[in-house]
Amino acid sequence: MLQRVLAVSFAQVLRSVFVILLPLAFISLIAWATAGSATGNTSDPMRAALWLWLGGHHIPFNLSGTTSGYLSFLPIGAMLIPFFALRVGFTKALSKLHGDFHNINSVRTIFAGQYALVATLLSLFSRSTNVSPQWYLTPQYLPLGLHT
Repeated sequence: MLQRVLAVSFAQVLRSVFVILLPLAFISLIAWATAGSATGNTSDPMRAALWLWLGGHHIPFNLSGTTSGYLSFLPIGAMLIPFFALRVGFTKALSKLHGDFHNINSVRTIFAGQYALVATLLSLFSRSTNVSPQWYLTPQYLPLGLHT
């Protein structure tokens, strides 16, 4: 039964991540293609999409280019998109389990842990020489919408 909870939760975590990340990747790829770049490659728009997704969760970034510092401020409204994606993903996970669990808090913990793990891995993969998300803070900031 635990394997079923893990599998269903992981599938819904991936769905919650990609329902936001794929449109961001498409938009950033179109913007990158139309802007033109002499030195860029296709990993640049994918990193930008990941940074936008992480920024929507208010993950701080370490900047180390011509100016160094931390970037951790996006509009509060950007937090609503991951919030609703998480709520819908968790609700779908519960509906797919059809009450096949003993404790809703354990399902919530598994879902939150898997979401935080995926987000931490994505923040590690999105690092560049000038911009790096603070990956060790990612599990502390995630997930936002499962506390109620």
